[in-house]
Amino acid sequence: MGKTSPEIVSYEEERMVMPLLSLNHVSFLCKSVSRSVRFYEQVLGFVLIKRPSSFNFQGAW
Repeated sequence: MGKTSPEIVSYEEERMVMPLLSLNHVSFLCKSVSRSVRFYEQVLGFVLIKRPSSFNFQGAW
């Protein structure tokens, strides 16, 4: 008990990890755009930018 199979150890040793250096675009559905914007600005430090006026739905960038 407490041992790991050689196959799992081998997989973990050979697995390559690609670091996340940047993130371009993410889309989330939310109940309140204003509350979500406040969270992303105040908690995560994101900066709100102007979004295209051609979009005919609520959202934030």
